[in-house]
Amino acid sequence: MFCAGRALFGDDGDVRNEGTAKFLRNYMEEYGAFVQRVLAANAPGHIGDLEPDPEKLSR
Repeated sequence: MFCAGRALFGDDGDVRNEGTAKFLRNYMEEYGAFVQRVLAANAPGHIGDLEPDPEKLSR
């Protein structure tokens, strides 16, 4: 995914470029919000679900 690994990440794994760090923080925040919406939509008692689907709820 990242071609310029050495340019983006230091030897300790920290992101060197502030623009890249900002992008990754925002991406993870938005992804977390998406996961919360998906989990909420598949939660027991969701409108339209007669019974919760154990396959959707298992990890």
